Amino acid sequence: MERRREEPCRSMELEKDYILQLYTVGSGVEGEVVMRNRNAPGTGTHLFHVPLQGSEEEAASWAHTALRAIREG
Repeated sequence: MERRREEPCRSMELEKDYILQLYTVGSGVEGEVVMRNRNAPGTGTHLFHVPLQGSEEEAASWAHTALRAIREG
């Protein structure tokens, strides 16, 4: 599947240092989770891709679950 590299349609804060950037794809959304770099705004580190979900809420829920899984190892 070809991913669009456009500006995010929306960004939301997942946690203090983690942002979810969402992109509209067809009738759903996909995105990426980025860890902020507080010393250089706009240059965060991409952590992982959020696969196509039916809504922004579903994408945010998926991203929260993935962050929790990473922490728990």
